[in-house]
Amino acid sequence: MTLDALTTRITAAAYHDYPETSIPTELIDGEIVVAASPKFTHQQIVARVYDLIRQIVQIDSMFFFFF
Repeated sequence: MTLDALTTRITAAAYHDYPETSIPTELIDGEIVVAASPKFTHQQIVARVYDLIRQIVQIDSMFFFFF
């Protein structure tokens, strides 16, 4: 018996009927996939990009930056 035989697939309509949660999930090829949490390094990179964009926007007063 393969792993595919043990996997229960659902339709998009059935997925839509599932209750909402705060855990990010996706329906891929009939399987519910739980998204992994971002790693610390990813969060550091996001923070640096945010800071760089914020500095650029502060220089050019034509733009408004809301975060």
